[in-house]
Amino acid sequence: MLGDKDVMINYIIITAAKCAPENRQKALSYMPEFANELVQNAGALRCRFGVTMSGIVPGALVFVQMYESLSGYEKAIDVMPKSKAYLGMINDAGANVYVRNVMKAMPLEFIEGSEEAKYLVLTRAMPQKGMSPEEFTGEVQNAAATFSDGGALTMRLGRIMTGTNPGGYMLGVSYPSLDAVEATYDRLGSSTSFSNFANKIDINMRSIVRLHG
Repeated sequence: MLGDKDVMINYIIITAAKCAPENRQKALSYMPEFANELVQNAGALRCRFGVTMSGIVPGALVFVQMYESLSGYEKAIDVMPKSKAYLGMINDAGANVYVRNVMKAMPLEFIEGSEEAKYLVLTRAMPQKGMSPEEFTGEVQNAAATFSDGGALTMRLGRIMTGTNPGGYMLGVSYPSLDAVEATYDRLGSSTSFSNFANKIDINMRSIVRLHG
């Protein structure tokens, strides 16, 4: 993880790219430098990256940027064409971006764990018609303790502004191990309140990302 300033994260950008398996490690080798450029030159508060293990496109590259305001992302757009690392991912490793979601972070109270995050579970859902952002966020907040008890390290919710499923939500939860992922979903499966919430929404994507930084 690069960047960790004591500033509120208000916007999250998740980019996914397809990459030939033989070029995947080469693409990943460029990401630490690119992440550092975004922290130093665009004001990114955090950057995470890795490879999907499951979901719609297994083996895809995932890059997550977090900012206090969209002015930071605007600076990131200016950084990209000047970045040797970014151009290396695209031109040398052949990474082909197929989705980029810009999300407004929703307020969640969650005490972050101190262990190293090795996995990130991304879940995308559309709310039931008439469900307000406050109601949706409240339901996720009610489940926060269950995620924490299962071993989750961080938990962030974003409302999708642009990209796939605008108006929907993306929940990103990091874990130290797949055992913790399994333990968390076992707990969620036995939670009546979470089951009732899940019945009110359309979960249309869940991907496990193996984090490399």
